[in-house]
Amino acid sequence: MTTEKEKETPATMLPASIAICKISLLGNIQYVAFGLGNSNYQHYNRVVGVVVTAIDGLGARALMFVTKADDADGNTEEKFPSENPGPNPDFDEILFKHYLEISAAVSADTLGSLLQSAPSLTVRLFLGQYVKDRQAYIQLAEENHLTLGRLLRMSAIKGGLSKDGDWANLSLSFVAEVLEALRPRLYSISSSSMLAPRKPAITALVVEKPLRNLSSKNEFFPSLHVAIRKSKSHPPAATKDIIMKGAGTGIAPFRAFLLERARFHAMSRPVGRTILFFGCRDPKEDYIYQEELEQAATSLPGAEIVTTFSRTQYPGKAGRGYVQDAVARG
Repeated sequence: MTTEKEKETPATMLPASIAICKISLLGNIQYVAFGLGNSNYQHYNRVVGVVVTAIDGLGARALMFVTKADDADGNTEEKFPSENPGPNPDFDEILFKHYLEISAAVSADTLGSLLQSAPSLTVRLFLGQYVKDRQAYIQLAEENHLTLGRLLRMSAIKGGLSKDGDWANLSLSFVAEVLEALRPRLYSISSSSMLAPRKPAITALVVEKPLRNLSSKNEFFPSLHVAIRKSKSHPPAATKDIIMKGAGTGIAPFRAFLLERARFHAMSRPVGRTILFFGCRDPKEDYIYQEELEQAATSLPGAEIVTTFSRTQYPGKAGRGYVQDAVARG
């Protein structure tokens, strides 16, 4: 952040540095720009104008219009709201894109609330059948991944309403109340920075069950906003003994720990004893990274992988159970 009085400082290098870029580098960046200036100076809010023009040229997108404050009479805080008498015209788009979880499944309670605001008797009857029959609602939700938008569209079609006038009277405040706040999905990195320093990996569950009434999968999620947050939790030194416990995708960080220890051993560095307790439903379907983990454990002296399966038809000597059962057995 710079002011007019600071224009002669090295901060002027920022616009110049941005201006020399010739390729689109900021296509995934969204920004808000607010200029602090004084109209008594020759270059009133010149810096923010130059920077915004430059980063727009590099592909960045503004979340709202650029605001320029004037401190000529010492009333910057009073002038700012007077320059913006109304709400942001892009408020609705920003709300649904950045703050509300529009892809979350609709709860049965929301279904009951919508029933009170149904735009027609036909729509009310359509929603009412699922309010009364919870099992039917569960089946509908599973087959369609029933989001609020999808439910509104489906009920409008069943009710024979026009495409544009179906739920037009549904208030924005109601929608904001029933939708959950958008929160980041947190995943543990399942790769070691030692083995793949520039290519982090995650372990995520993929549902293969087909869903109805969906367009081509290529039309969804053209991009993802991803960030890496520095963890406050770290594994013990490789020379220390370690016991790890994970079920399903919860094995993610322990995969990284095990592979990293195997690499340390391959480099002739001392490694402590390593034990991994892992549980899943069926070894033929859910034992992820099986070959990789077993190979790493085989190459690492003192390493052991203890597995347990909860729904397999072939439980083996240990029988069916969960990972905590395997830990209890030692």
